[in-house]
Amino acid sequence: MRFEPVSLLTARLVLRPSAPGDEAALAAGLGDRAVQRWLETVPHPYTLDHARDWVARSARERDAGFMQDFAITLADGGAVIGGIAFTPSRREPAAELGYWLARPHWGKGYGGEALARVVRHATEECTPRFTRLSARVAPDNIASRRMLARLGFVENGVSVDNGVERLRYER
Repeated sequence: MRFEPVSLLTARLVLRPSAPGDEAALAAGLGDRAVQRWLETVPHPYTLDHARDWVARSARERDAGFMQDFAITLADGGAVIGGIAFTPSRREPAAELGYWLARPHWGKGYGGEALARVVRHATEECTPRFTRLSARVAPDNIASRRMLARLGFVENGVSVDNGVERLRYER
């Protein structure tokens, strides 16, 4: 399996594969401790080298069928304001979602808009189509939990990775 680099549109956003040139925006957004608080595997400090590695790795993993990634940008041509990706399971038509949004863009509905579009892509448009999606969320990330619930995800247990507890949501 291989994921083709596709772009998805919403009313206010363009979701496109991460690409060279995104590094400064990635480093700024993911370097914010308030953003990192909600993510499991982001190093601190998050540097331009980390961002370069992400851009290169996401292209390799997309080509190998391990991940479909999207940089979240404003439709008016702005810089990257976040990211979203899904990783397929090897055992069934299921995938796990991960996402983040830079702090200046919180509370504007961009996260839910991007996530809804990627869910539609994963379940209706891409090959293979995924019949089950999941996401892991910090228990105190109320905004993310509400966003997932609005999209039909339900809480389904707890996972602990590297000593960090996450609520598991599935759809």
